[in-house]
Amino acid sequence: MERQQTGLSRRDFIKGAVAGGVGVLAVKPDYAWAQTLLSGRTAAEVQGTGIPQGIVRLSYNENPIGPSPMAIEAIMGHAHEVHRYHVSTNTRNPEQFLARKLKRIHGVLADLNLRNPDDQKEAIRRQHIFVCHGSERILIAAVTKVLGNGGGEVIEAAPAYGSVARTVGFLQSKGGSVEMVHVPLKAGNVHDLEAMQQAITDRTRLVIITNPNNPTGTLTPRDALERFIAGVPERVLIIIDEAYIHFAEPGYQDAMDLGLRHKNVLVSRTFSKVYGLAGMRIGYALGPPGLFDYDFEFYAAKDWGSINRLAILAATAALDDKDHIRRSQETIWQGKRYLYDEFDKLGLSYTPTQSCFMVVDMNQPSTPIVARMREKNVFVRDADGPLGYVNLSNHIRVSIGLMEENEAFITALKGALG
Repeated sequence: MERQQTGLSRRDFIKGAVAGGVGVLAVKPDYAWAQTLLSGRTAAEVQGTGIPQGIVRLSYNENPIGPSPMAIEAIMGHAHEVHRYHVSTNTRNPEQFLARKLKRIHGVLADLNLRNPDDQKEAIRRQHIFVCHGSERILIAAVTKVLGNGGGEVIEAAPAYGSVARTVGFLQSKGGSVEMVHVPLKAGNVHDLEAMQQAITDRTRLVIITNPNNPTGTLTPRDALERFIAGVPERVLIIIDEAYIHFAEPGYQDAMDLGLRHKNVLVSRTFSKVYGLAGMRIGYALGPPGLFDYDFEFYAAKDWGSINRLAILAATAALDDKDHIRRSQETIWQGKRYLYDEFDKLGLSYTPTQSCFMVVDMNQPSTPIVARMREKNVFVRDADGPLGYVNLSNHIRVSIGLMEENEAFITALKGALG
């Protein structure tokens, strides 16, 4: 809710006006507005971005303000070209242009000129940037490539993003000699890097660090990350998933330079979150050139021209829209402060977040609470549900939305708690 410098909330103002007979409401007899201030905003009053009115969807960690206007302009400006493959004679390949742009941003030396098809194999051997249709495909490809020959173990925190565990489960179902090793988070719901390092054995092939972590939204300190990498054998690939890194408070150094400095570090990114392109399905990774070979492309389900042309153009444009990035970040930072205050008032414990979502302890089984909110068209993630998370019993994960979405969520939560 908006609060003016007077310290008088809108709720207090309306109560005073009604009780005192002040003629404020007579100026504009909007009784629905008054009721909203007194009883709280409901989902029916909310119009989110890119979603039907009356739906508050805070379960998918989507960008609440929508995509970059520059990305939309790029899509509209090239929509008439979708009948063409994006690798064409005498035209600039947009995927290569995006990759080169990412290399400039992250300080990667330029690769070969790829206009000559004969250079393709050597270029693949030299590339540090791998563009793909979604960062999840990059995680799947890395796990499959590393474990595909001879099997081995993967170490990941618990709870964490479930894509890697599902991939390991698939390989197990096909007879693969693979194992998933889960290391519980430590106090504060942060990665326990010491315990993860101790869990490494001769069979360990891969370690996954989601930073900020999903679902807890916590950051691994940069110095701790550097010490961990230094202590891990070079034969073990370390994946640092930075899907949500742009929502970390200013001052945190990301891991992109680590992907350049170390032969066993891969850093994955997505355009789904701060850039608001979740429906376009595009992401990228930075890592050792030897990893991104034809096998990696195959496991990522990527072949010639397989990435959506409009997704590539939208991503390229979104990189330049600094205003959209800033507004996306500020919307999340403002929203989480509001939610902190409301959870404090309700006496609910939560994990402070460095991402666009957070986990909250309901102090009771969360599944019925999530169901009651769903009846009010407010959707959050149930940690105890089928798509939930281990070690977070009684918790929900809520995405941070527009302020009116956050307010409607709080109203529904209060009603669901009883």
